[in-house]
Amino acid sequence: MAILRTRTAVAAAVAIALLAPLASAQSLVVEYLEGLVEVGDAGGWREIGFGEEVAPRSSIRVAEDSYVQLQTASRTVVTISAAGVTQLEALLPQVGRVSSWNLSTVVGTKFRGLPTAAADRRAAVMGVRGSLATEDGTMWMQDRPAVIDDVVALIDEERFGEAIELGQAELDYLLEDEQTELIYHLGYATALLGNRAGALALVASLLPASDADYVLLAGTLFVESLRFKDALGVLQPYLDAFPFEDASQTVHILAGVSQRGIGDEAAASSSFQTAIDFAPGSDGAKLAQTLLAAR
Repeated sequence: MAILRTRTAVAAAVAIALLAPLASAQSLVVEYLEGLVEVGDAGGWREIGFGEEVAPRSSIRVAEDSYVQLQTASRTVVTISAAGVTQLEALLPQVGRVSSWNLSTVVGTKFRGLPTAAADRRAAVMGVRGSLATEDGTMWMQDRPAVIDDVVALIDEERFGEAIELGQAELDYLLEDEQTELIYHLGYATALLGNRAGALALVASLLPASDADYVLLAGTLFVESLRFKDALGVLQPYLDAFPFEDASQTVHILAGVSQRGIGDEAAASSSFQTAIDFAPGSDGAKLAQTLLAAR
């Protein structure tokens, strides 16, 4: 797997930052890109590259296994990772709506496995290779290769670019289950580096999993990209299997946002109410209450 290309190194944050409010009159700049991405205008379709400006009324065509991340002068981020044609003018209001909910205030606090992973936690919850799991579905291995520990350590030190470079260089030498764990960590590091579209491309390549951290990461990235049906495909199986675990409240919130995104307001209201009842008075419950009232 090739090392993901970046235009610039983006200042890292310790939680995944969701989209900032969008000023629709601004042009967007191509910040990250992989594969074939084209912009359509009166002159037809043409391929675009890093650093190019795109008008907010443009159409974007993304090929299979490709993605683009755009940014405005105010550092608003828009990711497009689904193959096909997207009308920016129709997309941007949805981006603004999702960003206004400020989901990162809760989601970012729920990644219990990363960036730090204390040795006593591993000893307590990680069993023999792939044979044991925690109550919330975590299945990472105790006897995992040193490169994974090294990548996690680099993430812990906020050296995200180095973590990605090391992990990509060693990925092909690992067993399949080890690759799955490493890809998760690489996706997390890529998101923290600022390349959310690239992070989604990584985690979407993994088979459906019940690990809480994977579900939160994949679900958040799908929501950021407004791929609400794909988000529910990750979130709902987790809730079916683990309805009362620590991460479940946040998963209910993400599910509610996704259900609202596809127009199922009744299901969204039910998910938000479940999140409120899960832990009344918590930050998650307050966010769910705000979302419920914003119908």
